Amino acid sequence: MNRDTWFQQLLSTWVGTLEKKALDHIFEKICGVQLLQIGGPSGHDWISAARFSRLFWIDPFFHAQQSKLFIQAHYTELPVRSESMDAVLFLHQLSHTQDVPEILAEVARVLKPNGHCVIVDFNAWSLWRLWQLKTKKCCSPIKVKRYLQKLDFEISGFQTYSFYSPLSLAKKNSRATFCETLGQLFFPKFGAAFIMIATKKVPGMTPLVARPWQQKSVKAGLQPSIRGLSSSNSSRSEG
Repeated sequence: MNRDTWFQQLLSTWVGTLEKKALDHIFEKICGVQLLQIGGPSGHDWISAARFSRLFWIDPFFHAQQSKLFIQAHYTELPVRSESMDAVLFLHQLSHTQDVPEILAEVARVLKPNGHCVIVDFNAWSLWRLWQLKTKKCCSPIKVKRYLQKLDFEISGFQTYSFYSPLSLAKKNSRATFCETLGQLFFPKFGAAFIMIATKKVPGMTPLVARPWQQKSVKAGLQPSIRGLSSSNSSRSEG
C-alpha cells in the first residue's frame, strides 16, 4: 500500500482523528519560520494547523511532489544547517527504523535552542497488546524519552490516546468516547498511540568570577603613592 494512502486511511479512523486533534492543539502553541517533517505523508492534511513560513519534508525514498520543500536524504545525515529549524515533526516514523539514537542526534543538531521536537507514533506499552496486534510496529516512549534527555532535551509534553479496541477502528462513536474517558482516567500511559513534545534546552553561560585567593584586598583609606613619580619628574627637570 502506498504510504500516502495508508496515512489517509489512518486519518479516517478513531486513532487518526485523535492524533490530528492533538497535533492541531500543539500547533496552536508552536509556531515559527521553518518546520521540518521527517518521513510521513507528503500532503498537508496532518499539519494543516501548522503556522510556519516554510515546510520542509525529508524522505530517503520519495521524490518531490506537492508543495512542500522536498529533500531526499537519509534521516541520520540530514543536509540541513545546524540550529536552523524551529520545529521537527515525526509522524509514525521512529517505529520503522533501528537508528533512533542517531536520528535524534541529528534532530538536536538542526534544531534552534528552544526549538521543539514533536513525535507521534504507536505505543509499544499500549493496551492494544491485549489483542496481540503484532502486525503493528510500535515505538517505546520510554526509550525515546531517555535518548532525548541524553541529548539535553526537556520533555515538555506527553500523552497517550486511543483506548478503544483496535478491531473496531471506525470514526468516533459513543463507545469509543466512553473507552477514551476511562483510559485517560485509569490507564493514562497505555493508549494505543502517543505524542511527545521535547524542547531543546538553551546552553547555559556561567559568569567568570574571581576566586577568593585571586582578589587583592585594599585597605580602607589607603591612597595611591606619588612619591616615586615626583622624584623622577624633579630629576628630569634638573637634567
